[in-house]
Order: sequence, then structure tokens, then C-alpha cells
Amino acid sequence: MKIFDASLERSIEISLFSDRGLEGIQGGYWADTSMGSLLPLLKRRKINKESLNESRDMAYKALSWLLDKKIIDQLLIDVSRDSIDSIVIAITIKKQNEQKTYNYRM
Repeated sequence: MKIFDASLERSIEISLFSDRGLEGIQGGYWADTSMGSLLPLLKRRKINKESLNESRDMAYKALSWLLDKKIIDQLLIDVSRDSIDSIVIAITIKKQNEQKTYNYRM
């Protein structure tokens, strides 16, 4: 069995980029409305230290179910400014002494 397969990458993408919705507003992935993140809310904000930290926290919260369900052993998230209007979220997943990093630009 491959540890890092397309289904894990797809789960990461759905968790990060599906709009979770706000309290009282429907959101999330259609098959599981508990999945998703609040990252889309940050698109119109200035990129600064505070918004980078919020992005990291939101990404961690969106992906923490992978830890809870023991699909992965460790989750590391690094967020950095890529340009004047975009950031890069680097997601490093560790499982069974192997690791892989996925980079997403927003």
C-alpha cells in the first residue's frame, strides 16, 4: 500500500479549499459538510504576520482530522508570503518514517 497516494492529496485539497462556512451558514465539502476550512475568508485581507499566522492555524484545524483518525502520524504546516498578493502553504505529512510535502499557492 502506498502511504502517499492520490486519495490523501485529494483529501488535503478538499479540506483546505472547501469553504467550511460560518456559524449558521452551510459550507464544506458536499459529501461531508464538516470538512473544509476558513482560508477563503483571508483572500481579501492584507498579507502580514497576523494573517500568515491565522492561515497556518486555519490550515492546521482543517487538516487535524487526519491526525485524529490516525491516517497520518505528524502534520507540519509552514505559511510564507509568495508575492504581494499570494501566500504558499507548505503541508508536510509524516507517516511510518516517510514524509511528503505538498505546496499550495493562494
